[in-house]
Formats: sequence, structure tokens, C-alpha cells
Amino acid sequence: MDPLCGSARCSARAASVDGVDRRKRRREAEPQVAAMDVIYANDIDEGRRHRPIGRIRAVAGWRGGLSPATEADRLAAVKALIREAEGCDADAVVEVRFEVDSVKNPDIVAATLTRVAATGVAVRYAEAA
Repeated sequence: MDPLCGSARCSARAASVDGVDRRKRRREAEPQVAAMDVIYANDIDEGRRHRPIGRIRAVAGWRGGLSPATEADRLAAVKALIREAEGCDADAVVEVRFEVDSVKNPDIVAATLTRVAATGVAVRYAEAA
């Protein structure tokens, strides 16, 4: 039952607009993620032939310098790196490395900002798997 209008029928009507469930519409609007190989080593394990497209770099958001870089920051940087690689039509990213960038204002000690950056080489496979 919906607390605002007091009837179960009202809440069912609110969840459906023109016969289309809002949750279903939201799921359809979410972008589909294609599979992307992210390899931290210098070479692909299976020995697949590939050609490098180029070095790419992506960053996570800035955060206050007193809070350390977390696994969530590294994951956000990897997701951004994957989006960059997809823009290059890459099949994989190899040699993934992380760095921490920081900016410090010399006048204000507490205004240090840090972010995690991920770099890697976008590659395209020579043949299909």
C-alpha cells in the first residue's frame, strides 16, 4: 500500500506508466558493458597475437589528501581506463599501472587533494579467440 495515497492500486499505477514498468525501463537504459581484458602483466597470458594501439590514461575523482587512496578509487580508475580503451576499439588493456597524483596549495596546509590515475597500453587482438 502506498502511504501517500492510501491504496495499493495507486502505488501500482505509480510504478507503471503507459503500461511500461519503470524498473524495466531503467534496466533498458543502463549501458551494456562489453567484455574487456585488463592485464596487469606486460604480456597476454595465452600468448595471443596482438598489436598495440597506444598508451592510455584515466583518472578517478579528486579526494581530500587526508583520506588515503582506496580500492574503490583504483576500481574507478580502471573503469575509466576501460571506457578509454573502448573509445579506441581495443580488445584489451595490458601493462596497467597505478599512480597517485596530488595537488597542494602552499598557503593552506589542509587543502591537499589526491587522485588515483591508471595507465596502460590499449591493444587489439590479431585474431578472434
